[in-house]
Amino acid sequence: MQHSRKQTYMFWLFFLLFLIDWLLVATHNPFVLNSDHAIRELVNLHRTGSLTFFFTHLTKLFNPMPSVIWAVLIGASLVLSRRFKFTILYCLIVFSGTFFNMIIKHIVLRPRPQHDILMHYAGYSFPSGHSSGVVLVIGSTLLFLWASHQTKYLEIFETCLIIALILLVGFSRIYVGAHYPSDVLGGWCLGAIVILFWQRIFQILKKD
Repeated sequence: MQHSRKQTYMFWLFFLLFLIDWLLVATHNPFVLNSDHAIRELVNLHRTGSLTFFFTHLTKLFNPMPSVIWAVLIGASLVLSRRFKFTILYCLIVFSGTFFNMIIKHIVLRPRPQHDILMHYAGYSFPSGHSSGVVLVIGSTLLFLWASHQTKYLEIFETCLIIALILLVGFSRIYVGAHYPSDVLGGWCLGAIVILFWQRIFQILKKD
């Protein structure tokens, strides 16, 4: 019961944060606009050859086609290990999250950054598809890793590793000039909302 309550709190926290972010972006709030530009300028000032090499290659790992490959490989590994419930959960998370990201992009219609761009991408900026995608495709694997009855230390290591990857991919979108920080925050929140929503639905169905 306590675990379910914590999940509910987390869901509404991410949901509220996402709505606030969306509202501020959609209304061109000066604080968000100034913060976005200030953070981008700060990041741009600290670009180096080695960092550019790292972040441009990291961000490519979650371009649309590589993301599909990641999702298929993870989904296939779940099927082969006969974890059919998690396979269905995983597919629902990835497909619905991707769908909502596309819909919201076409509602907000935020243009991407126009200056200091290392990698050019088509489409709209909010929310970041790479940031939500890495949460949906990789972050959701934590659900069945946590249910695998591993040692506590291995579970902590895997969790830290995946969270670090999520943060680095999000930062890479700012570094290469493809997104504003508020886009990345929106992407992270959207991914977390979708995961927590489907996780709760499956828990309710399991009780019935």
